[in-house]
Amino acid sequence: MKRASCLLRCTPALAWSAAARAHSGHEGTSGWFGDPLVETLIGSLVFLVVAAPLFAWSNAHLVIIRAVPVGARRAIGRAIAAIPGMRQGAHSGTAPWLALICFSAAMLLWHLPRAYDHALENDTIHTAEHLCFLITSTAFWRVIGTAGNRRLSLGMSVLMVSLIALESALLAALITFAPRPLYEAYASRPGALPDQVIAGVLMWIPASLIYLGSAVVALRRLLQPPRRIQRA
Repeated sequence: MKRASCLLRCTPALAWSAAARAHSGHEGTSGWFGDPLVETLIGSLVFLVVAAPLFAWSNAHLVIIRAVPVGARRAIGRAIAAIPGMRQGAHSGTAPWLALICFSAAMLLWHLPRAYDHALENDTIHTAEHLCFLITSTAFWRVIGTAGNRRLSLGMSVLMVSLIALESALLAALITFAPRPLYEAYASRPGALPDQVIAGVLMWIPASLIYLGSAVVALRRLLQPPRRIQRA
């Protein structure tokens, strides 16, 4: 309980920090890292692999749900339950893979140059980008954090984290080794290509370490001998 309470207090601060980093980058101003593109990618990284796991593992969604009035909460629940296949899918083995697909698609979509440039030009799209990152990554990490139940085995959780890590590494590699600036908003800035290389490396190494650590934890749990129930 104490750990969950601590995580719940830390998560909003990290999410706010990520939004601030990304916002300063979208505004074209330099922040802690001295370059707006680096600021934006670091902000996205914090959303995806720091704030989202904390949201997922601290049960912050339960606190948010309780903040909604009971009537509205019930109406939202009925609307979600009325979606065809929702009840069956939520309790089946397809739900974790759906979370993986949504997370993967969001990470790919918002790193595409055209989508990124549209987010720069429109505050509504920019907000949608942040919400998309936070919601899909939280759902993914919630699935990983509860692995070992009937919906997802520990072995499959290792596979899922490995797949997301591979996609993240490929995106970072594309940004790092691109022969020219990928994002028009920063292409005219002095030193745009070296700054893009730095952003790609910062996106590559920290995220890979976090994904690797998550896979190692799941693998360790998988290899542990089953607990024996002692009868009195």
